[in-house]
Amino acid sequence: MAQARSYRYYELVMAAFVTVLICSNLIGPAKIVQIDAPFFGPLTFGAAVLFFPISYVFGDILTEVYGYARARRVIWAGFAGLGFASFMAAVVVALPPAEFTAWVHKTRRAHALLDGARLRELSRPGAGYPVTFYSRVSPGLFDEIVNRYRRARNGPPLAANARAGE
Repeated sequence: MAQARSYRYYELVMAAFVTVLICSNLIGPAKIVQIDAPFFGPLTFGAAVLFFPISYVFGDILTEVYGYARARRVIWAGFAGLGFASFMAAVVVALPPAEFTAWVHKTRRAHALLDGARLRELSRPGAGYPVTFYSRVSPGLFDEIVNRYRRARNGPPLAANARAGE
């Protein structure tokens, strides 16, 4: 009875093929690329054009090295992986957005400014403050909060260059 031949890189080539196939169909079409090619001028194309030829190279390698039967198996695995990825992408797109997204939009529409005086008022113990959304923060307020914390811990205040992000 003949023993089945073991291939060293078959699984690796199969995984690479499936990955390239999924990338060419899910990631590639979303990006339109324009490059300035010498002698041709600007070329505009979908990024999938970069991925898809690689899948043909893998297909040739599979057929030549591992035979038609194994190549067919890998191609079917690629289609199954692509089908699963497409299904999951459709499910994710169809899911409703979190309430957080609505909160972000509501906050961005608010025009209230959070400044030092209002922050000190809100920092006092007490209840009864209405919920207020602040879409803007006065310049230097973050530094004021950090310096207040650092002074409470006997640390030095922020330096001017730290505030500038240098």
